[in-house]
Amino acid sequence: MPEKERRMANIRRLIYGLALIIAALIQNSVAFLPRLLNVKAVLLLPLVIGVAMQEFEIPALFFGLLAGLLADIFSAAPGGFNALLFTSFAFLVSALINTVMRNNIVTALLFNGLGLLIYFPTHWLFTVVLKAREGALAVFLTFHLPSALYTLLFFPMFYYFAGAVKRRTHIRAL
Repeated sequence: MPEKERRMANIRRLIYGLALIIAALIQNSVAFLPRLLNVKAVLLLPLVIGVAMQEFEIPALFFGLLAGLLADIFSAAPGGFNALLFTSFAFLVSALINTVMRNNIVTALLFNGLGLLIYFPTHWLFTVVLKAREGALAVFLTFHLPSALYTLLFFPMFYYFAGAVKRRTHIRAL
């Protein structure tokens, strides 16, 4: 990889990393992001998917791992739960985009929707059901399902952000 291309890739990944830290701070802060009906958005998931759609598999995998570790710091889920899911999502999305699927907003919606359909029920399973808490179905219907819908609202912002960073830091070959 030529020196200028490597430098631009490092700048791109630094921007993605800063966005990840900012999203984690906003997600876990009470003051920045309003809670609608006492539900909160998981901003890291659409950011991971948006970045994974712009990167190759290995950088996406490490980005997903970092996002998952940041999410695990504040999560009620078992240790490593978010790291495992976010790493898997990032790798699979990147592999599918780079081999089989096209990178567009419809695909981003599909990946975000599937990611949320996997993440929130498994999070509910590990944090509520397996701990034998009362009213597990009510918790899912009043917290986890609305949180998934609230999170889905943020995917276009992160998808277009990651695409803009990729376009601004990409060096075109002749």
